[in-house]
Amino acid sequence: MNITDGFGNYASMGNSVGEHTWKGVVRIPHPNPKRKGEFLTYPFENKYLVAQPSAVVSSDKLNIMYMKLANEMTISVPGISSDKIRVSNSKCSISKKGNGQFVFTPNAIGKTDIVVQAEISPGKWETMGTYQWMIKKLPKPEIILGNKEVGGKINKSEILAIGKIKAKYSDDFPLSATPSIQSCKVQFVRGSDLGPQTDAPGGVFNPTQINSIRALRKNESVSLEIVVRGADGITYTINRTMTIL
Repeated sequence: MNITDGFGNYASMGNSVGEHTWKGVVRIPHPNPKRKGEFLTYPFENKYLVAQPSAVVSSDKLNIMYMKLANEMTISVPGISSDKIRVSNSKCSISKKGNGQFVFTPNAIGKTDIVVQAEISPGKWETMGTYQWMIKKLPKPEIILGNKEVGGKINKSEILAIGKIKAKYSDDFPLSATPSIQSCKVQFVRGSDLGPQTDAPGGVFNPTQINSIRALRKNESVSLEIVVRGADGITYTINRTMTIL
């Protein structure tokens, strides 16, 4: 054992998992000069636990990744520096940001395994763990006016006060991704009379459309045909009708 500044440094390789015992004797020269050459002995015995090597894969998204999005994760292996960790997955392209940060961009849905390896000695890589995640499609976007989903009966004053619609994901969706309105066609329905479709770029009603909304009576309606592009690039055509109370 190496002794440095009065401290002994003992190192051993854990070759099997479970509880193990290590013991020895500390020998100190006798402090009495008349007993030179004699030693005081102090036996000791301690236990230690050897665990399976493991990695830590953490994300705020509860083991779920979403198609075509950059899903960030922190991956670490206790006792191993981040530059000696590598990660693989069959359904994602992976880029490393540094300091244990990885970005996964999935290209297929379904269950998938994240395999974490560490370089435990020069040139020797060992698997630290395999972790199952689920890859999902993004949900279909919602159409909102203010903070209410579009559709059904509504007060005319609400439409006039806000003047535009937006696309969003539901509040329980855990990412900050945002869908966008590609086009919006507006049609006014008065009984059996169907007016022409007009464009509302970005979901914003123009002055002519606002005047038409202002002139609507009870049970007349605004029909919307909205094309929305999701954050994953998928396009949806969503039809909604607002009927005046």
